[in-house]
Amino acid sequence: MAYVYLDPEGLQTYINDLESHATDMDDERATVSRVNTSESDPAGIAGSINLGSTIDQRCADLREKKNELQIRLDEAVAMNESGITPMDAEGRVAYYLPDAGPGSQDTVENVQAYNSESVANAEADAAAMAQARSSRDGVAEDGRTVDDILEEMAKHQDVPAYGATFVNTYGIEEFIELPIGMRWNYTSTAGSGGTASGQPKLTTDWDAVDRANGILGHILAAATRTESYPEGYSSWSDAMYATVTEEGHRGRMSSLNALLAAPGAVYDTETLVELGDQFEDLPFDGDPASSTPDSVNGWHDDDYGWMYNEGRALTGSSMDPMYGVMMAMGNNPDAAHEYLTAGNGHPDGDAGWEVSPEMEERWRLLTERSWDSEVGLDAFTAAQAAVSSKRGDSDSDVSDSATWVTARAIEHMVNEVPSDQYTDAMKENLSVVVANCSSEAVAVAQGGSPKGLGLSGEEPEQSTAITSLIYRIIDNENAAATVSAGMAQSAADRTDVTTIGNLELKYAKLGAVYGYLDAIGTERQADLSGASASEEEAAKNSVNTALSVVMMVAGTAVSGPAASLAWGVGTTITKPLIADQLVPESSDPSVQIPVGRRALESQGYIEAVNSGLLPGGDAVYNEEFITDQHGNRYEWCVTDDEGNPYFDLSVGSKDDQSDEVHDWAILVEESVPNDLDGGAFGRVNSGVETGVGRGEARIKGGSTSVDRVEIKK
Repeated sequence: MAYVYLDPEGLQTYINDLESHATDMDDERATVSRVNTSESDPAGIAGSINLGSTIDQRCADLREKKNELQIRLDEAVAMNESGITPMDAEGRVAYYLPDAGPGSQDTVENVQAYNSESVANAEADAAAMAQARSSRDGVAEDGRTVDDILEEMAKHQDVPAYGATFVNTYGIEEFIELPIGMRWNYTSTAGSGGTASGQPKLTTDWDAVDRANGILGHILAAATRTESYPEGYSSWSDAMYATVTEEGHRGRMSSLNALLAAPGAVYDTETLVELGDQFEDLPFDGDPASSTPDSVNGWHDDDYGWMYNEGRALTGSSMDPMYGVMMAMGNNPDAAHEYLTAGNGHPDGDAGWEVSPEMEERWRLLTERSWDSEVGLDAFTAAQAAVSSKRGDSDSDVSDSATWVTARAIEHMVNEVPSDQYTDAMKENLSVVVANCSSEAVAVAQGGSPKGLGLSGEEPEQSTAITSLIYRIIDNENAAATVSAGMAQSAADRTDVTTIGNLELKYAKLGAVYGYLDAIGTERQADLSGASASEEEAAKNSVNTALSVVMMVAGTAVSGPAASLAWGVGTTITKPLIADQLVPESSDPSVQIPVGRRALESQGYIEAVNSGLLPGGDAVYNEEFITDQHGNRYEWCVTDDEGNPYFDLSVGSKDDQSDEVHDWAILVEESVPNDLDGGAFGRVNSGVETGVGRGEARIKGGSTSVDRVEIKK
């Protein structure tokens, strides 16, 4: 989201000066033209001074520029006066433009489209939605159905001016209940006799409901990024809080939660922090989302009292007050960090963080409260994932405090939450936490400790914590891909391959990651033996994905373009990676990514060549060495535009690739034994062997050089 700020007085003066200058020029031109005409154009200059001349066109250009600036200023003033765009400390007003895409270009058309026209469109769409929802045939006065209106709304769902205007035109209470309305809009009867009592059976298209509520969630999120608050309220958080806590309407919490949990919706930071602070004090007994009825009423409830009626609710949506706001924080790391690091903490002088009493109390409250027993921890871990991404912040206070929360999250999820309560959503969220601790996880894989995290207890306990978390989530394919990508990237990026020693170190690290994840995955598969066939297959696929991703990351140094999954040293992620986008499934073995020690050794051999570390001159590209038994050149030996050979393991069939590379390496070694004796190939082999052995021993034991890590299962 981008605001373009304008000084209203200064710019208006400039605009007026442009008009004055254009008028003066035009007057002078007209005067000269009249005199010239009266004298019968003695010098033949009429074409240069009359209407349509260059001078006349320049005056028109100035007025056009003046008009464009006036439109921008008028848009900024109007949007500021309505509270849609902010005013800065210097009194400058602003108009809005998107961050990216065609709409981000600062043209008059875009300025109007994303400001005043968005307001007009939102007013029309809000009126049409109200009409369609209340009419018998579900059609608005302009002929549009609910689906038609939603389609138009989706085009503007992230525009603040549109969002604020739509919500305020529709009414905050009515808007928050719209998800309930969408449920009934997409519910139909399947004829009489559908139930035991003979009542019609209701059928709901929940996919359509979810799509609609996703659009509505984005619109509310966009609205919160303005100061155009609902009438009678001084903030968006106050308006939302009052709406869902009004006696007789507390069923609205389920509807607001659906809006807050909309995928990808980015709510305003301050709004989320304030909502979290307000909602954390509301009572909740842990009821699952699936138990939410379409209306909240009954004889007695500990919170609502006797003979209560709390109005309509969104069936199957969580009533947990903290569910929606935590899900929303998962899309806004700044909000997650600000909320979870409340108070005035400070560095403790020992590379750690001294928490404030407020921060400690909030963490206690969140870890001891009763969450929605089905989806509550999905939300809590979404916020944990978001705050873990702040470990990469350039502000040391932010990164240190985020590290404290991340460490506490790991400990809580391992020590206090049984592994059988982990949902797939939780596993994917927690994989982001691990990926944002990838350097510490790599250290554990190599036989060290995760000391940079500040986990509680002595070293064995610290390594157990992060290893146990990986064990619990590695049977989810997206989680496995995220963890392995983070760890492999950390292992690869933190070693510059400028010497053979560095090459060996890099492949020792990659080998340790490979062996560690392979051993954890193997143990997880063994422990799932006897589980359902689908669970066993999922675990097997997840481990294969993890190892394939390690090979993909290692292969970025020996292929053409770097793998799209990779992120650089010191950066963090906020969402899990999608395995199918990284390692597409295929029944053709020729396109499967080779895994195993030999495959990792092959990567190292080729990286030695590409890094200029392999002596031997022409032996490297000797035609006899790079052809198979049939005289065909290996597919991974390619040429550049100038005809020079180089190696690229991303090219060609993969089923025999490792064998081919090893055959080539043997021939090169035999050709130049003095240069390669104990050189690059041997050092790569040593690094892989040592690394894989250490990584495996961390889980399986049996090594005198590294200790086995206990896993809390």
